[in-house]
Amino acid sequence: MVETSVVVRTYNERKYIDRVLRSVANQAYDDYEVILVDSGSTDGTVELAEPFVDRTVHLSPEKFTYGRSLNVGCRKAQGDFVVFLSGHAIPTDETWLARIVAPLREPSVAMTYTNQTGGEPTKFPEQRLFDELFPSESRRQRPPDYFANNASSAVKRDLWKNHEFDESLVAHEDIEWAKYFMDRGYEIAYEAEACVYHIHEESTDGIYDRFEREACADVALGVRSPYERWLEYARMPFDIIRDTLVAISTRRFNRETFAEIVRFRLNQRLGAATGLASDETSARLSI
Repeated sequence: MVETSVVVRTYNERKYIDRVLRSVANQAYDDYEVILVDSGSTDGTVELAEPFVDRTVHLSPEKFTYGRSLNVGCRKAQGDFVVFLSGHAIPTDETWLARIVAPLREPSVAMTYTNQTGGEPTKFPEQRLFDELFPSESRRQRPPDYFANNASSAVKRDLWKNHEFDESLVAHEDIEWAKYFMDRGYEIAYEAEACVYHIHEESTDGIYDRFEREACADVALGVRSPYERWLEYARMPFDIIRDTLVAISTRRFNRETFAEIVRFRLNQRLGAATGLASDETSARLSI
């Protein structure tokens, strides 16, 4: 038996999976197993991962949801703690696993999640968003601070047995799980010293879709209101101006960076506004 099970979720992650799993293999903490949950990769991801993993679980693309992929991994896990890692999230150093697991030994903590930063392909406005969402100081969260992120997170398996991840949500299954236990007196631990390079390489449409799905889910979970969509429109020019000023002050401003800022912030805020205007049925899939 092991103390911790690391569940790595993949779909066509050939570009980064070797770096992800080598970083996991180099962790100082060594009481763990690695489970790969693959959702139909066709690019050789599974074959590249095979030398590094203890078990591989296959989930067909037709049955994929974020919550279901996590639940499938948890069902195969043997550890008391289950760590979740995206196939394009690379631990930045050898202390990541020890740091993410440590708070779970406290009775009051149900879940931990870690810091995130961009990798080499990360666009300037995406890095700005990472800086906004993942501050430099660790904290313990209580209601109504329901934020969490399963790109790099960990839960107690015994608690998961009492409440599995919601398999019907189109996004933010992590926030739903965190909210469920926070509303019952548990804490969520954000560990700033544990960090991953979380690499997004989305198209313009992909950015819009991501924020639309997340906003839909937030309304269904009751953590945001449809009336907040008007704030998204108001924040759009503010974000563009602020990002531009930061780019100038850090000597990263040029025509390409400005275009990236405008494209990202427009699609972020328009996608979120559309999602906030949706009803709950848009946030859930038929399963």
